Amino acid sequence: MSKNHPSFMSDKQTIRPSWCQGCPSYPCVDEDVDEVDMVKAVEVCRSNSGCDEISLTNLTEDVHRNALEHGWWDGGRSFGDIIALCHSELSEALEEYRKGRQPNDVYFGENCKPEGIGVELADVVIRIMDYCGHAGIDLQKMIEIKHEYNKKRTDKKVI
Repeated sequence: MSKNHPSFMSDKQTIRPSWCQGCPSYPCVDEDVDEVDMVKAVEVCRSNSGCDEISLTNLTEDVHRNALEHGWWDGGRSFGDIIALCHSELSEALEEYRKGRQPNDVYFGENCKPEGIGVELADVVIRIMDYCGHAGIDLQKMIEIKHEYNKKRTDKKVI
């Protein structure tokens, strides 16, 4: 397991999602897991911990912390850069679709990097979470506010 993998922490060859640290049964995954088993490790961690609901705020903070630790914000980024990077991740999701991939297909490319439509969409969300962490935006609160507004809209069909 790469110690630099963005979504997992390694401790004595045991990996677990870093957001699991606050769960009552942390550590969640206590067997050796290789990179190809990352998806299963997340599922095992969540089912063992009783943390079916992950705080969006905590996950946003974790995503931003990871970006800082990996030097993503060294030298700064403009808002335009962030929006363009979100567009590029959406374009990558479209390319996966054009290749005939199904939305829930996950495959592993070079260096066991997860790939697929869902993974690229997750990259968009991760970029948004990182920016929100950087800018001090409470993403969970903003989503809740907008969702409540959308539930009451009459001018557009609510999705």
